[in-house]
Amino acid sequence: MQPRDHYTGRCVNSDGANVLMISPVGSARTLIPVPDPTWGTHLGDVNLALGDLVNLVKRQARAFRRARAGQRRG
Repeated sequence: MQPRDHYTGRCVNSDGANVLMISPVGSARTLIPVPDPTWGTHLGDVNLALGDLVNLVKRQARAFRRARAGQRRG
């Protein structure tokens, strides 16, 4: 099942700071800075990227296990 809200994100340099810029895709709601504009989307950053991060960790863990298994055989 796909989540209803989808977003794209990219790292950019804005006013001398490196920031994650998030944009809604399709009918996803526009995210608002919470608790105020100085925070940006920090409270939601982990949740926004969680699916990608979980998939990345799975791929890296598989690669690590394969490399370790190859070292033991060689």
